[in-house]
Amino acid sequence: MSHGMAGAPGLGKSRLLEEAARRGRAFGWAVLEGRCHRYSAQDPYAPVREALGTALLPLPPARVRRVLEGCPWVPALLPELAERGVLSALPGREASAENRPLLFASVA
Repeated sequence: MSHGMAGAPGLGKSRLLEEAARRGRAFGWAVLEGRCHRYSAQDPYAPVREALGTALLPLPPARVRRVLEGCPWVPALLPELAERGVLSALPGREASAENRPLLFASVA
């Protein structure tokens, strides 16, 4: 799991990550991508939601359940899974700053 990249615009961060993703795919790795959008007021979990949603939402429900076994916090990031009846949202599990370490551990 990436811990993020930072730096001034134009340094080549996006290009470096694109190349790393290309090489990872060439080795047969699953590469999840989520992006931050400059000048937007997106929520802090938007890149993780995007990456997980792109990978999980197209899968059949039984496959999603297998993939996410032992990841109880993912429904807090993707409420669509609970809405579709794929996974249950558990009370008290919200995507909040207090729960950030648990959310990230579940995603990892």
